[in-house]
Amino acid sequence: MADSGLRMNAPGEAVPFEIPGATGEFKIQILNEDRSRGVVTSIVHLPAGGVIPAHYHDAGSEMHYVLEGDLTE
Repeated sequence: MADSGLRMNAPGEAVPFEIPGATGEFKIQILNEDRSRGVVTSIVHLPAGGVIPAHYHDAGSEMHYVLEGDLTE
């Protein structure tokens, strides 16, 4: 099988993640990443009341799946 460039991380703790202009303490867990295609799958832990300013991703769209709580866009 050819190398797909996909990297899988072992399950681990979420680590602090700084988001420019955001309020609150965010954490991230990278689940997998394909740098050749610019694709990342991660779990971002947003604190209650946390705010991320409006922004744009040059690489493409972003999808959200809320596991617990509410998300307002």
